[in-house]
Amino acid sequence: MKKNLGFESGVFNPRVFAAFLLCSAAAMLAMLSFAATPSSGTLTDTSGPLTYTAGPFFVANPTPILFLDTGPECFGSEQPCDDYALTVTLPSGYAAAHPNASIKVAMSWTDNGSGASDYDLYIYKIPRSDCNPNDCTSTDGSQAANYQSASSSNPEIATISPLSDGTQKYTLVVVPYTPGGESVNVSIELAPGSGSGGGTPGFGGPDPTQPGVPRYQNFYAPAGTSAQSSAGEFNIGFNPHSGRIMTMNLGPVWRITPPELLSPAKPECCEGLWEDVSNPTTNTGLDPILWTDQKTGRTFVSMLFTATAIMTATYGCRLLRLRPVAEQIMKLSARDLILLPLVCWEPR
Repeated sequence: MKKNLGFESGVFNPRVFAAFLLCSAAAMLAMLSFAATPSSGTLTDTSGPLTYTAGPFFVANPTPILFLDTGPECFGSEQPCDDYALTVTLPSGYAAAHPNASIKVAMSWTDNGSGASDYDLYIYKIPRSDCNPNDCTSTDGSQAANYQSASSSNPEIATISPLSDGTQKYTLVVVPYTPGGESVNVSIELAPGSGSGGGTPGFGGPDPTQPGVPRYQNFYAPAGTSAQSSAGEFNIGFNPHSGRIMTMNLGPVWRITPPELLSPAKPECCEGLWEDVSNPTTNTGLDPILWTDQKTGRTFVSMLFTATAIMTATYGCRLLRLRPVAEQIMKLSARDLILLPLVCWEPR
């Protein structure tokens, strides 16, 4: 007759106990291992760069969920995120004296060998009424970040701009999208826009203005418009004939006229003119795509609707809906659409 030993009875089961220890260890790793060090910092015009580390991360948090969320889901050990409290204090008159000032936040890590690790960076300007608590240390996916860098790049780099005088507060959120047990290193740097300071030689300095030397210019979307959304897939096209820029993010299409092309013309340092030239047909969908032909200057816009696609094209300075026959051609499966050459139908 088989005997039931005491340590195998319901009073004490070593297998159950071992499983309990493993689960407890995993929970402790998820809750405690990734705390930012230090957990907060204050950046000023004289403080120099700030740095902190977070990790190691072992539990994946693959959010935001495509088509459902506008921001990450951060809640406890099941959806872990790391938070860092950033305070920025600038003296009176700083923003006016440094109109191009910005804050560069860079996050990097050393992959443990899998080659698949991925971490994302989100920045919330706080307090925010749509977060609970209002410092956005816990989010449910409905809160879009004010600034973010969420790609597969290493490092991930986000820019806070424009800046204001006085004290502003931010929560920096690291999301371990596909972690491999790495720790991340984050640096926070003030770029005054004058080439002096900031910690890195040349960072934040003026772009070269010599003929033939490329330079960058920032155009900021009008506040409260569909052009300002940080979600979606940003597309940009340049018309070499008109000098205008076409952009598309979630769906709406915006045209930017650089200041030197306005009438009357303005200096190049001024803001460009943003105009909503959207076609309602392609304003909503699942996969916004915009492309500008460099030969003709014509811009093509398409939007995927589950298994069908709609395409529009510019003609002259207006964005027109394709003729019905063209739409029937374009209402193909996503797989067929890839094989179909670009088609533009001009109105009679």
